[in-house]
Parts: sequence; structure tokens; C-alpha cells
Amino acid sequence: MEHSSHRRLTMQIIDSVYPDIEEVIKHCLIRSSIAVDIREFIRRRREVHFYRIPYAVHETAWDIGMLEMRYRLMRYRWQYKRGKVKKSCREVGLLINMIEDFFCHSNVFDLPDPMKQSVVSSMISLGEYPRFENASLMFVSYGFLHRFRMRDDGYTHRKTRGCFPNEPEIEEISEAVQRFFWHYGIIV
Repeated sequence: MEHSSHRRLTMQIIDSVYPDIEEVIKHCLIRSSIAVDIREFIRRRREVHFYRIPYAVHETAWDIGMLEMRYRLMRYRWQYKRGKVKKSCREVGLLINMIEDFFCHSNVFDLPDPMKQSVVSSMISLGEYPRFENASLMFVSYGFLHRFRMRDDGYTHRKTRGCFPNEPEIEEISEAVQRFFWHYGIIV
């Protein structure tokens, strides 16, 4: 996802979740959410993006993503209790980015509604990988060779919408962010 469209998506979600937020806090959330993507380019960290290692099973991307979300939630709580507003905002921005990427880097929008709701509920509760009989949750794979389009293992960004959700999908992402924050008592 290019940074300007990602920034726009993040701004829409923050405006939806926190309509009365101060501009300083809003700017911190947006900047920290976008910074994750810039750092990923340099450090190659898949866990904060729900990427799947090429040819790995989709459940692995879920498990690693859930562990990273738990870790970020723990860091947020620790920073918040210490009164470190800016550092806790960074963790919230990173969590927003992870939830955006969960939707944009998976086929969750392509699943039927009951399955989609089950997947989103599992993500919000940081639960187990959801299993269904007639469909499965899939995550895009991303590796060094994908940058040069030399190898393709089946489910990559080219097979998805290109990570540009439409308005109803943005509303679903905003609702998921809101539910996640309410569930865990995240305050900014």
C-alpha cells in the first residue's frame, strides 16, 4: 500500500474511532502507524504486518500476528501506567496499523459474513486461528523475491484488492479497531 493512501486510511479510521481527539495526539498516532511501514522496508519485520513467509501455512501468519498484538498491547499498558503518553500513543498507532494490515493483507473481506464475523471476533479476542469447512482465512505472502516478482506462491498482493479498501470496508476496519480498543480499554 503506498504511504499516501495508507495515511488517508489511517486518518479515516482515527477520525471514526476518536472523533474528538486532540490534533497533537492524532498526529502522533498517524505518524507512528506510517512509520511502521517505513521501518519494515529496512528491517524486514513481517510480524507487525500479518505477512506470511512465502510457502508457509496461513496459520503461521495468524499466530505470529497475534503474538505481536499481545506484545504491543502489553507495551501500551506499561507505557500508559508510567505516564508516557507519547510512547503509549506509538503503541496504539502500531496496533491500528496491525489491524488495518490484518484486513488488507488477508482475504477476510472475501469470506461470507458469518465467517468474517467469526474471524474478526477471533482477532479482537487474540484467539486461535479460525477454521471453517468450506473456506479458509488466507494471508498474503511477502518475501525478498516478491519485490522483483521472481516467485509467486499463490496468494500475494497481486491476488488481493491491492490493499485499497472501499468505503464500506473502511467502516468495517474502523469498527474492528473500535471494538478492539473498547475490549482492551485502550485510551489515548
